[in-house]
Amino acid sequence: MVNKRMLRSVLFTLLLCVLLVGTGQAQNSQQVIRNLPPMAVLDVQYSPDGRYIARVYAQGRLEVLEAASNRTVLEDTVALPHPLQRAKVDWSPTGDQLAAGIGAQIYIWDVGTTQLLETINAGGSEPLVYFEDGSFIPEGFVSLQWNSTGLLLMAKSMSSRFTIWSKDQLVFIVDQVTGNNPVPIVWLADDRHISNGTSVFDIQDPTSRFIPRQGQPLEGVLNNCGPYSSIATNANRTLIVQATIYDCIVITDAFTGDEIGGYQISEILSLYENDLELIEHMNPIWDVSWSPDESVIIAVDSQGAVRVVDIATGSVTLIAQQSGPLYAVDWADTNTAIAYGGSTLGEDTVFATVSVAEVDRLMMSAARQPEFAITPAADR
Repeated sequence: MVNKRMLRSVLFTLLLCVLLVGTGQAQNSQQVIRNLPPMAVLDVQYSPDGRYIARVYAQGRLEVLEAASNRTVLEDTVALPHPLQRAKVDWSPTGDQLAAGIGAQIYIWDVGTTQLLETINAGGSEPLVYFEDGSFIPEGFVSLQWNSTGLLLMAKSMSSRFTIWSKDQLVFIVDQVTGNNPVPIVWLADDRHISNGTSVFDIQDPTSRFIPRQGQPLEGVLNNCGPYSSIATNANRTLIVQATIYDCIVITDAFTGDEIGGYQISEILSLYENDLELIEHMNPIWDVSWSPDESVIIAVDSQGAVRVVDIATGSVTLIAQQSGPLYAVDWADTNTAIAYGGSTLGEDTVFATVSVAEVDRLMMSAARQPEFAITPAADR
């Protein structure tokens, strides 16, 4: 008998490219190049003080806006042969510098002076990355994150190149290729370890690789949720939230790997006897973000939903519904607003902000219980 978990993992690897594509697909000789609409917003992030919002588009355009006025204070466009599937931005802890991973390069800007400080080649040597389904995907970044001191910048590319760049030394202190799957990764609280949610890398060990952890799983989470599609840590990087292709959110202890909370937030369970139905029923959550007080997680998905999950109760609230896929969301550290972005089915830009006051109002009036939930409070 075929192991259904294994089958779903294999199918996910083969079908992930199809799910990412949306309507974007280019033929170049015999190559099938999969990308997203040029005007799709791939990442958004507030500055730590909430004054600015950075956003990056599939076409390679970077913009920094004043959050209060939407006035553009910094803009640049990287010339790319193809629109991207993945690009990332991350503010330094002090908020004075912004890193943007676009194509195969990382650009570091001083936002106050609008000066480009560094250009770092942290991607693969080829503009296209070959995947097992026979298609090519433009090189880009699935992860980009400063450590807590702002002295080290970690990146993971579509070609699975994993780097850590030292701001002081102006060199890579880690530079290796990790497998052939562009799994996103995050810093942990000690500034020494990096995790993909299930494995951990020690940057102080020159022979280190990502070592799997034997964390304690929650009963029912794996069967209901499937492989994950995005990852984020809480403010102090002690908890990890992983969002999956079956519309689930799973919370783990960042160091032990123990699962402490799990929610399937869709209205229809994605557990089917016939695995041929997987394409139809997959709904990957492409980005997640924690509220500053760590009581709520916000998620955006391939069907254009913006939803929040109350961690203690498991209740889910639909905040907004767009007509096309959403790829990016961020909850401001100042706890004033959220921002999200993606594209419409007509390939136009989707970008919007919602006040936290409105989020709170909707949570009081329109929350519902999910199909499946194990809350951390109930598990203790």
